[in-house]
Amino acid sequence: MRTALAMMGGVAPEAIQERVAASVAHLGLVARLVAPTLVAPLVPLPVSLENAWWQAQVGGPYPLSLTRSEPPGGQGLPEPVTQLTEAVLRCAEVSAKVLWGNVASAVNSAAVQASAAAPEYTTAAYRAAEALLRDAPLDAQAPVVGKAFQRNSCCLIYRIAPGPASRRTVCGDCVLRG
Repeated sequence: MRTALAMMGGVAPEAIQERVAASVAHLGLVARLVAPTLVAPLVPLPVSLENAWWQAQVGGPYPLSLTRSEPPGGQGLPEPVTQLTEAVLRCAEVSAKVLWGNVASAVNSAAVQASAAAPEYTTAAYRAAEALLRDAPLDAQAPVVGKAFQRNSCCLIYRIAPGPASRRTVCGDCVLRG
């Protein structure tokens, strides 16, 4: 991941902090795990460590596939999201606020993408996202779902590009935006 980010930023891999690479990798994986959960009310797609497979891909999204199994009984974030977040917390110097902000961003992005792909499901996708965003540890008291969503943390991607211009390299929902 450091190599891919270094290529994007035009810097040497050593210039990319491990916590930045860990956060960006976490965000990419979490996004792939959250999206099926969000569309589950429309088409049941169970997500577990036993049926989720992804391939590391330098410089792009992680391809994810799910094997068929019985739909999960409960709602909420898929268990692998929590397991992945806890693993990154143990292995890299990234704050829990940043990582759970990544999860919140992934939840909102999944709702926006689902509504763009199938506008007739916008209401259902946004309601599902609102429910997930209210779950602890995300704990967004009154989440604003959709294009107006703004996370209360930063995924650290702005740290890829060197110098003062890097502050302009932020995600669309970043707390540093504006």
